Amino acid sequence: MSGVGEKIARKYAKALFESFDEENYEGVERALHQLAAIWLESEDLRKVASSPAVLASEKEIALQEIGRMVAASAQVNPADHLARFLALVESNGRIHGLPEIAEAFSSILREYRDELRVTVITAREISPEERSEIEQQVKDATSRHSQIDWQSDENILGGVIIRAGDREIDGSVQGALADARGALLAS
Repeated sequence: MSGVGEKIARKYAKALFESFDEENYEGVERALHQLAAIWLESEDLRKVASSPAVLASEKEIALQEIGRMVAASAQVNPADHLARFLALVESNGRIHGLPEIAEAFSSILREYRDELRVTVITAREISPEERSEIEQQVKDATSRHSQIDWQSDENILGGVIIRAGDREIDGSVQGALADARGALLAS
């Protein structure tokens, strides 16, 4: 299943972002991710949306109803606004890009809040105390609020890898071994 591409997803997300007030941003983000999950999990919904046998107006009505329900549960005001957005995305033949649009919206929201998305990879699950210590170190290093995605990957053997934007700090055992191997091969 292909999406719409980052550039197009960002255009839709930006238009949606600009059409809501600040107090709705979190709710819209929640709703978009819920809608993206529904889209990815429901093969029936994807079939109906791509079926030429279903009238475009019927597709739009169905998506608007789903959009209203999700928007209401995410406390988006007005819920109809998000529902109409879904209908527009469908009428433009871009509904299959809903997951990308949701991610683009989150990215725009992080930029608006001057937040940094950080991925921390450890060899094992770490304790809440260790997480807190790493969170504080990231905050001190960046001077920005950071949204941290925690992952574990036993292949790194030990240590930690931190990715923020296009930067990576590799403090893993796997990384150190790769560096040592490269140095040995170079000599």
